Amino acid sequence: MKYFLVAPLDGFVSTGMPGVRRDAPAPRSSLAMRSRVDYQTDELGQTWSTISAADIPARENLRVEGAWLVSIRQRSFLALTVESTGTISGSLSEVEEALSDLALDFAASHSGISAAPLWVSRTLLLPSTSTVPIGWIDGEATTIALDRSDDDSVELRLGWGNNAIVGWDEAVRVEESQLLLGILDAQYLWVDIEALSSKSSTSIHEIVDGDGRDSGSLRRKLLLMEELSTSLALHNLAYDDLLMHVQGAQRATAVALLKAWNYDDITARVARRIEDTTRVLEQKTSRRERGYQSLVEAILFGLALAAFLELVIVTISTAYEAHSTGIEHDNSPFGIFPWFQATDPDYVIGGTIVVILAIAALVAFVRLRRR
Repeated sequence: MKYFLVAPLDGFVSTGMPGVRRDAPAPRSSLAMRSRVDYQTDELGQTWSTISAADIPARENLRVEGAWLVSIRQRSFLALTVESTGTISGSLSEVEEALSDLALDFAASHSGISAAPLWVSRTLLLPSTSTVPIGWIDGEATTIALDRSDDDSVELRLGWGNNAIVGWDEAVRVEESQLLLGILDAQYLWVDIEALSSKSSTSIHEIVDGDGRDSGSLRRKLLLMEELSTSLALHNLAYDDLLMHVQGAQRATAVALLKAWNYDDITARVARRIEDTTRVLEQKTSRRERGYQSLVEAILFGLALAAFLELVIVTISTAYEAHSTGIEHDNSPFGIFPWFQATDPDYVIGGTIVVILAIAALVAFVRLRRR
């Protein structure tokens, strides 16, 4: 039996490291879509670099036939083709563990790979005369068949963790590469949305568990949510590139894998989580700003009332100063100064204070009614 293993690495690994030979890309057409195997992508360009597997020992009757370091955007993947040289003892779960441990050992033993695998995707490559072992694919698997002109068929059974390609011996060389490219596209989109989900979950806990009383902390959290929204937009660009530009068996494989993993539902939930968290932060920031605004308005209102009281006192002082210097205002058209001169200053100041308190009480009442 043959297997194709894909392990997303927790960190970007440069293809220029020792022991890695970057494969020359095939010449491309100037057309955006020349055929179903010759097309241009905007976001999901893959770089496959060959890794020497000569010094990697076999494990549990498993031998690495080929190894590649695959780069998509700023993420790296370890891709292995593995041949079973004998019978692997144990149950299917133990077979899965042996394959996963082989990928882990390969990454750990290679001096140039410093990033650890996040998980291992296992695809069983079967000839058309073989059947998929019972229990290898879960009950929610997606099955697709390649449309071929002859009687031979290539069937893909795609599920969670394990996949199977039946008719691998019937697939032509181009189709084989397209199937593997599709698996890498799906793995990139899944690891990217998983990282977004993890970051957004951490952000929500920080917002819920934090006191939120520091305005600087709120601004930092808003900036974090802005970065998450930007990352989600870039992720959507990659998915749009898959739907719009990727063709043939590569597109069919990637779309079927994502369907088997409920990718659309997960992406919608992550997007809604980011939107809801951003909305909560904006509400907290708005409530805090309203508190500051109310405080500033109260201060300005108090200053205005104090200025009004000061104006009354200055007017009284001016009126008495004019009276003491012998300046008469009998012919005043308004009679303001004579009225102040004839009225006891205690009554004037007391009445002013009462008016100020009445205005303040009225303003406070109106604000309470608005709340």
